[in-house]
Formats: sequence, structure tokens, C-alpha cells
Amino acid sequence: MAEPTGQPSPPATGTTGVPVSPPASGEPKVESIVNADGTFIENWHTKLKNEALHKDETLPRFKNLDDLAQSYVHVRKQVPMDKVALPTETSPPEIWDDFFRAKGRPDTPDEYVIEKPKDLPDEFWDDELTKEAKSFFHKLGFNKKEVNALMEFDNKRMLAGIKAMADMENREKSEAETVLRKKWGVDYDAKLHLANRMIQENVKSDEQKQKLLEKIGNDPITAEFLADIAGKFKEHGVITDIEPAPSETMSDIDRKISEFKQNPAYMQRNHPDHKYVMDELSKLYKQKTELQKTAKP
Repeated sequence: MAEPTGQPSPPATGTTGVPVSPPASGEPKVESIVNADGTFIENWHTKLKNEALHKDETLPRFKNLDDLAQSYVHVRKQVPMDKVALPTETSPPEIWDDFFRAKGRPDTPDEYVIEKPKDLPDEFWDDELTKEAKSFFHKLGFNKKEVNALMEFDNKRMLAGIKAMADMENREKSEAETVLRKKWGVDYDAKLHLANRMIQENVKSDEQKQKLLEKIGNDPITAEFLADIAGKFKEHGVITDIEPAPSETMSDIDRKISEFKQNPAYMQRNHPDHKYVMDELSKLYKQKTELQKTAKP
């Protein structure tokens, strides 16, 4: 037993050699998790106050403070502390606003620049809808780069759709003309003229008139109906002011003859349209002969 010297006793030291203050009366004794050589004691993580960490399987891999510090610095480099955390579905609006701001969303929807493409017809552009789109993009947190990419894609989609519609209309018009030319033959121009005159003379609204004229060009049934009605009215004297169809010139007849001769059915006797083509050519040659007779002095 040490004899008293009259001097105060030196402070107690822990296993690391660092002075440790004695626990106050009633306080639990704190056990060090670091050995004298700087290594962690076995199962050191089970001594942490946060009991949720006791079951963590990664912590036992760290054998000393150097390993733990190095890992922390590595994580800091991968995920800097000044970055905004990714919000979750339960995050409040202000957290989402911070996240959107960090990723480049402008302060107001008006800062988005959305312009009408040069190739887009005016009737396909809506300023009010564009304004609503800006508010929608802002609500979703889009930055300017994302909005520009989205609008570029949407404009391409819209222009492709418009072109597809125009191609379909042209194809339908071509098919309708083919049907009528095959049915009316050399009388095509005269009958179509009658159908057009019926609309011109009986429809007052220019807008409605234009729609009906387009309908004739795309719908052979409508065109034939109007042409038949006009023809019957003219035969019975119900209408007398319908101007005659423009007279065909020799060049018009020659052009039609050339078109029929370019038809594959012209040279193929087994073709289902061969008889039709030959009949129409016969009528055209007859018209040409009559026109030549009237042209002689």
C-alpha cells in the first residue's frame, strides 16, 4: 500500500495513455473502444450509443481510426457535402424546390424560351398552350436544357404528323381522281366542271365553298353525285346558267393519249384494265379527229 506523501495523486489514465477523468458518482463507466496501439477493440461497433449501428455489417471491417477516416474522406469525394439530397415522395415542397433549383430550374416559368418552329404552320401553334406548357414544365422541375430537348423532340413529332396528314390527303385525292377518270373517261373534265359549278353557284360562304370543293377532290362519290344532279338539272332546263366546261385543245387530247399509253394495261392484253384503256383511247382519237375537222378552214 502506497504511503501518503502529501502531494495530490496523478490522474488515472486509460488504455491509450490518455488521462481519463473518473466517472462521477452514479454515472456509468465509459469503456474505450480503442486499444493502446490505435486499433479498435473487438466488436467495437456494438459499444456505440446508436443501437441501430450495432447490426451494421460494414463497420467491423474498419480495424482502426485510419481506416475509418480514409473511408469517410473517400465518400466525401464521391458525394460532396454541398450537393442537395434527392427528395422522396414524402419530402415537403420546399425540399423539392431546393432540389429543382440545384439542378438548374429557372425561378419563373417565363424564363423558358419556347419559339414556334419556322416550318410549322401558324394554325398548329397556340401561344396560350405554350404558356401553360411553361408552367407545367416549371412545376415538374425541368431546367432549360431539358425543356429545349423536349420541345425539339415534340416539334419533330408534330412536323412528321403534319407531313403524314398531307401525304394521306394527296394519296386520297389521287386515288379519287383515278376512280373518277376510270369511270368518266374522256368526260372527266366536263363532269368535274359541272360538280364545281354546282358548288360555286349555290354556296354563299367562301369557307364552306372551299371545304366542299376540297371534298369533291377527295371523294369520288360526292363529286359524281353533284355532277349527276347538275347534269339532270341542265337537261330538264331547271338551270340554264351553268357555264360549259372549257373546250379541250389538241394539246389536251394529245396529253391524255400519252398518259393512257403509259399505263401498263396498254401493252398487256391480259391486264384487267386493258379494255378500259383501249376504249378511252378510241374516244380520244375520235375527239381528236372531230377537233381537226372543225379546225380546217
